Amino acid sequence: MLKKFCPQSGLTVILLAVVVAFTLSGCAGKQMCHAPQEEIYPCQGEAESLFERQMADFYNSWKGVPWRLGKDGRDGLDCSAFMQKAVRSLLGTNLPRTVVEMVHYGRELRREELRPGDLVFFRTGYKVKHVGMYLGNSRFMHVSSSKGVSIASLQPADGYGGYWNSKYWCVRRIR
Repeated sequence: MLKKFCPQSGLTVILLAVVVAFTLSGCAGKQMCHAPQEEIYPCQGEAESLFERQMADFYNSWKGVPWRLGKDGRDGLDCSAFMQKAVRSLLGTNLPRTVVEMVHYGRELRREELRPGDLVFFRTGYKVKHVGMYLGNSRFMHVSSSKGVSIASLQPADGYGGYWNSKYWCVRRIR
């Protein structure tokens, strides 16, 4: 048998209204932005630049495309092909085809100097190299062999105990 909820007094209704109002007002002052990562985070005023929005659009247009060694299309591509496309689209520059060639292109920087659009390189095996594009907030877009085009973190909070952090090699600025 269903029982109707009837507050004993108007005080319960007022208290509920106050709680809802405070909860909603806490969100009202924060602008939410869809960044090129799997989650939504508050913007820092006008910090989201046109370039960052372009990176988000580029990422979203390729998200989930599977990894395929030596390929460079919508049916699959590898990390260097994805970075060639990203750099050509976002920075107007043509990169060499392989990670081993790309790592000599542009200007080498210290890790502390990372900015959105920089290329982040990793050594994932004895002869295996990997590349992604830094997005900010310790995140980069790349082509994962398990997830395809996706976003990963340089921090241990990525669910892999800092896998990419432990494989970090260098960073290059193309622009």
